[in-house]
Amino acid sequence: IVERLHRELQEDLVAFAAQKFSAAPGGTRALDTDAGMALLSTMQHRPEPFLRAVMHLLASPGLTLHQAAEYVVKAEAEQDDYEGTWRSLTDIQRELLTASLVPGFKPFARATAQAIAANLGLEQLPLSTLQSAMRVLDDSNLLSKSPRGSYEFDDHLFKRWVETRVVQKARKKR
Repeated sequence: IVERLHRELQEDLVAFAAQKFSAAPGGTRALDTDAGMALLSTMQHRPEPFLRAVMHLLASPGLTLHQAAEYVVKAEAEQDDYEGTWRSLTDIQRELLTASLVPGFKPFARATAQAIAANLGLEQLPLSTLQSAMRVLDDSNLLSKSPRGSYEFDDHLFKRWVETRVVQKARKKR
């Protein structure tokens, strides 16, 4: 029941934003509700950054919804100093954050330890080291275990920043 109510609230929010978007002065464009729902999901179902992206889209008609969302993420990143946060982390903590982007992430699995060790040029990585690194990420409110049992970023915009960084890094390797 709770999930159904959450879904309905999200649909209502996107419908509300779409209605206000089309009613805006000079509004000749429509807000695609499917794209709006996808963006809201990307922003971890948080209404504030979603609505900021819609407002930015209204103010800059030449942008797409995706571009407006990227602007919001970039503005938040500059305000929150994500680069400084990233630099303050150990290599293992960065690798854990990057690995957590993959669905089904299991921080204490042997495969995770082996992948991180390989990325860092280590022969092995003790479970205790992973546990320590995960504890720091949790204590720092960066990555926490959700009630559903999966690990999630506490700050969805930081997650988006990490995703963008990972994509840029992969492009540079090509």
